[in-house]
Amino acid sequence: MNEQQFLTALKEKGGDISLLILSGIFTKDSDAPIDLLMVGDLKERNIMKHIDGYEKDHGVSIRYTFMSEREFLDRRHVMDRFLYEVLEAKHMKVINQLHI
Repeated sequence: MNEQQFLTALKEKGGDISLLILSGIFTKDSDAPIDLLMVGDLKERNIMKHIDGYEKDHGVSIRYTFMSEREFLDRRHVMDRFLYEVLEAKHMKVINQLHI
């Protein structure tokens, strides 16, 4: 599974995704706190299956975080340090329905 197939699978089978950010191994930023951030009404079991497959195919370990929209917005409102570090790291917004 290549990166494009991985992203397509996440989009199609991951639930109602409001925000999907790639960082870390996907942007070659070793200082990024995570590799994948997904926000929304997610189907975590489906997502985990695709993450596991990608990790096995590429011999990597993906650091990821899932959040509901409410949690994301609450953490962003209080200027959560973790979210700040994610957004300050080199990243790509694959889905950005939250317009951040």
